[in-house]
Formats: sequence, C-alpha cells, structure tokens
Amino acid sequence: MRPEITEGATLVDYELPDHTDKPRKLSVLQGDDPMILTLNRGFYCPKDRMQLLDLARFSKQCAVGYTRLVTITTDNLLQSNELRLGVGADWTFLHDTERIMQKDLDIAEYTDPQNNPMIPHTFVLEPALKIYKIYTGYWYWGRPSIAELQQDAREVTRRLEDRHAGDAGEMGTRGEEGIFPVRQVVEADPRADEQRRGSVRVREARGLAPISPAGRGIRWRRCRRQGAAPRARDTDLGLAHACDTLGAEHWQLGLRYFPPASL
Repeated sequence: MRPEITEGATLVDYELPDHTDKPRKLSVLQGDDPMILTLNRGFYCPKDRMQLLDLARFSKQCAVGYTRLVTITTDNLLQSNELRLGVGADWTFLHDTERIMQKDLDIAEYTDPQNNPMIPHTFVLEPALKIYKIYTGYWYWGRPSIAELQQDAREVTRRLEDRHAGDAGEMGTRGEEGIFPVRQVVEADPRADEQRRGSVRVREARGLAPISPAGRGIRWRRCRRQGAAPRARDTDLGLAHACDTLGAEHWQLGLRYFPPASL
C-alpha cells in the first residue's frame, strides 16, 4: 500500500458503481457517521465469505450505532450481487472491475495473477473519510474480529461525542453538529409540584398507593380514554401534561413526555 495511506490520513473519495450499478461516492455513503470499509477479493474467496457472514450479523449493531458499512470487490455486477445475497448482507456493495482502487492504493495481490484481486483490507473511518485504523487481511487472522470492530467504533464515536460536546456545551444534535440528542430537563413548576403533593395526600387519605412516574403516564392515558381533556402547557423546552383525576393534577415533570400517537 502507498506509504501515505496511514492512520490519520484521509482516504480518497472514490466513486464506484454499487450493486444496482449506480455510481456512488464513499463520502456520500458515509455521510457524517463513522464507517467500516472492507476491500475484498471477491465471490470466489472463502475467507471473504466468512468475514462477510460475521459482518452480516454485526450490521444490525452498526445500524443502531450510526455506523456505516461498505464493501468493495473486484467482481463484476452479477458476481457482486451473488456474493451480497449469499452472505445476507444489507449494506452497499461496490464493484471495481477496472481495478481503480487496486492500482491507486498499490494493493494488487501478485500471488493470484489469474483473478488479479486486491489484497483484502479493512478500514475504520472517522467522518470525512479520515482513517482511524487499517487492518491487512491477506491472511485471514489479519482481519479484524467483531470485538475489535466494536472497540474501534466505540473509540471513534467517543471522539465524536467529545468533539461535539465542546461545540455545543452538552452533546451535539444529530443532523446538525453531532450524533447525540441534547439532554434537556424541564424545570419543575412550583405550583405543579404543590398540586402533585396534594394529589399524594388525597390518595393516602383514600388508602391508595402513590402514583409512580410510570403510573402518571398510565393515568394520563386512562384519562384520555375516559374522555377527560388533558391540558398541555408550553414550556421553553417541552410540554408538561396534566389531567384532572382524584381532584388534583398529575404532572409529567422533569422530562419531555409525548403520548402515543394512537391516543
């Protein structure tokens, strides 16, 4: 591999056709998220299939962890689709029949002149195609395990979190500065707090158990079904919902509360 392709460098933004034969750029596929990029020999390699089968199970975690997966092979369109379907992959496969990456990165596998593939590599990329780690997979055990990829994804995500914490003062907002929602807390209304304490006293006088935070949400939904009209008071950060029951108001305090759309 070219000596300048190292950890901390930026990978070239290659544009290659995907498994639907549509040209796709790596930067577009990555977006603002971390990305795991695998360069594989192709459909004929059992080592590639084993690695991709593991990634097929790992891809569900990547989806909820906001981490992209992309695979590039030197297969043609038909072979790329057969490999993708055969391992049960749900991420993008790119095919490089012209060996553009192989030549540019100088990773031709000289021991296999018949198939002329790339030497397998796995890149863990920070946003903007910045290289966090490179694994060389000429030998199978040189490829990263799922545990290693989890550790890499954790570290890259932590760096993003720290970076956006400095930008936003808390945690960045996904889609704007970062990938985590800002944790906002609604200040308790003193009047509502007094009403809540009054409600507790009413329940104790009637021999009923206090209403837990989860119970207040259930109480709100029960009032809605029985026809009582809940009142919503706007605050700077969210909504505090209340309903009249047992002669007092039960407030959703401290966190934003959104009732199910079906209610």
